[in-house]
Formats: sequence, structure tokens, C-alpha cells
Amino acid sequence: THGGVHLSPQEFHERVIEAQCSDETVLLDVRNTFESDIGRFKGATPVPMASFSEYTSYAESNLPELRGKKVLMYCTGGIRCEKASAYLRKRGVRSVSQLSGGIHRYLEAYPDGSDSAYIGKNFVFDRRMSQSTPGAQVIGRCVECEAAYDTYEPRKVRETLLALVQPKCARSSNCMIAGLAS
Repeated sequence: THGGVHLSPQEFHERVIEAQCSDETVLLDVRNTFESDIGRFKGATPVPMASFSEYTSYAESNLPELRGKKVLMYCTGGIRCEKASAYLRKRGVRSVSQLSGGIHRYLEAYPDGSDSAYIGKNFVFDRRMSQSTPGAQVIGRCVECEAAYDTYEPRKVRETLLALVQPKCARSSNCMIAGLAS
């Protein structure tokens, strides 16, 4: 009851498009960095965090800017937005809206990707590790060589240390990220 206004995928889409032409709106991605590294809404500001528990620190340090803006936020399924939007409202941010049902519902509403404001893949917390859309562009980068890369390999990652590392880079370097020792 204390969270932001819930917007349908269509309403959220309209607001995201409007936000691209406005300095009055901040579009926040309240997922972990490893999630936003492979996909996000155009114009979104990813909150720099490895875990959602870091959100309050980000919010506190950005309250002055956020208080004077319209805040749109999204996450994978909507649960983190409930907590993040309630936190902002409690701290005096008056205009807070969130994508109802998260990216998952948005991609259901825009399945062919043609009119979508979402770019890249959607990180999911199952064996697939990501959900792609038709024509999805690769926005991720290998942390070793910086080449376009957006595939997390379930057999080669530890949940707490996800990083985008191409297999050739993991073999050719002293890479210890995500348990990929050479």
C-alpha cells in the first residue's frame, strides 16, 4: 500500500518513451548490475549494486535529485520495485511509478520486440539465465576483452559472482571471476 503507482506494460511503455524527451523523469533499473548488464530499458539508469540490500545506500545518496523528479522504476517481476518505491515515498519522493509485473509482463505485452523500449536480454533466475526477445541486440560486454557478449553460462558461474566472460577469455587469462579459473 505504500509503494509506487502500478503501471500496466502499455502505460509504462508510454512513460518510458516520454521520459526519453524529458529531464523531469528518472528511469531506474532496480535490479542487480549483472542483470542490467545484459538488458534494460532505453534511457534507464541502472542502480550500481551487486545485491538489492545495497539499494538503500544508493537511494539515500540520490534523494536530493530524485525528490524533484518523476521516478519510473522496474525490476524482473515487480517485487523489488514494491520495496524500492515504498522506500523512496517514505523518504519524500512524491512521484514514483513502477512497472506492474516487471519486465516479464512487459515482454509478454511486446513479444515480437518491434515496438519494445527494452533492449537486450532479460536476466531470469533459473537454468536459462536469460530470456531473449526477437531481434534483441547484444548490449553486454566481456569483462576481459570488452567484446559484445551477453551469455551467462550456468555451469561456469557462482550465483554471488556473476560476470560476463567469454570462454576464450576465461581460458587465456588469469580470470578468477565467477569461478572461471584457467
